[in-house]
Amino acid sequence: MYGVQKLKSFINNSPLRKAIYKHISPVITDVSLRDGLQGLSPETINLTDKISIFHDIYKDNIATNIEVGSVVNTKLVPVMSDVPTLYNYCGEFIDDHYSDYRPNLHIIVPNMKYLKKACANNMNNFAFLSSVSNDFQKQNANMSLTQVKNQLHQMTDYLNTNGIQGYKKLYLSCINVCPIRGKINNHFIGNEIVYYSKLKKFNEICLSDTCGELTLENFREIIAVCRAEQIPMDNLSLHLHVNPYNNQLESIIRYALNNKIRRFDMSSLSSGGCHMTLEAHNSFENLNYELFYSILARYIDDLAQKEVMNSVKN
Repeated sequence: MYGVQKLKSFINNSPLRKAIYKHISPVITDVSLRDGLQGLSPETINLTDKISIFHDIYKDNIATNIEVGSVVNTKLVPVMSDVPTLYNYCGEFIDDHYSDYRPNLHIIVPNMKYLKKACANNMNNFAFLSSVSNDFQKQNANMSLTQVKNQLHQMTDYLNTNGIQGYKKLYLSCINVCPIRGKINNHFIGNEIVYYSKLKKFNEICLSDTCGELTLENFREIIAVCRAEQIPMDNLSLHLHVNPYNNQLESIIRYALNNKIRRFDMSSLSSGGCHMTLEAHNSFENLNYELFYSILARYIDDLAQKEVMNSVKN
C-alpha cells in the first residue's frame, strides 16, 4: 500500500496535520479475509493465499483489527472451512513477532452453534450479524429481526456466563437500503441503533451500507436520532461500499469524522459484499485504504487551513 504510506507521510510531515491526525485517531478494521473472500470458492483462493493476504495486512501496520473470517456453515460458505487453522496461524505469528503493533483478530459468528464452535477454538473477539430489514434477515439468515434480537441476547449472555470478555462488534446491515425491500425509514434505523446501543452488550455497532446507496441526507437523519438519545458516537462505525453511481462517499466520511465517528471497515481486495443476498453485478467494492486515506488527507488539510486562518484572525 505505497499510496497509503505516502499519504500518511504527507500528514506526518506537518506538525499541525500530525496533531489533527492524532486527535482523530482513526480505527481501522480490515475485512479483506472475511468480506473480501466470502463470495469466492476454495478453488479460487486457498490457505496459502490467505496467509499471504494476512502478511500484507500485518506489514502495513495500519489496521487495529483484522477480521480473519467467519465460523459458519461451510457447506454454504466453503471458502471459510479453513478459518480455525488460519486464525491459529495469525495468532501465533502475532505472538512471535510482537513489537509495538499488535492487531486484534476478529471472527464473525452467525448464531449460537457457531459461537460455541469458535469458543472451542479459543477465539474471543466476535462480530455478530443483524440488520434493519426483516425481509433481508429472513432471506439471509432464515430468522426475523425479533428472533435475531433474542439470539443476540443468548449469545452475549453465553459469553458473559463463561467469562469470555473479548471484543463484541455488531453489524447492522441495510443502512439505509435493503436489496429486497428497498428504502428503510431513517427514524426506524436510528431507533434500532439506539436499541442496540442501550443494551450495552456491544463495544461497537457497525452501520453497513449493504447496497452502496447511503446518502449524506439520510445519514444525517439517522445520526440525528442517535444524537437525540445521546448515543456515544465513538461506539459507531461504518462499513461503506464504493458505488460509482453514488458520489457522496467522501461527504459521508467527512460528516462521520465531524461527529466523532472514527471507526471504519476497509479492505485491500476488490471483491466483497453480501453474496448470500446480492447478485455479483449489484455488489460494490468495499472501502479501500487508498481512497480512505486520500479523503482523510484532504479532510485534515482543510482542518489545518482553518486552524491557521483562526490563529491569524486572533
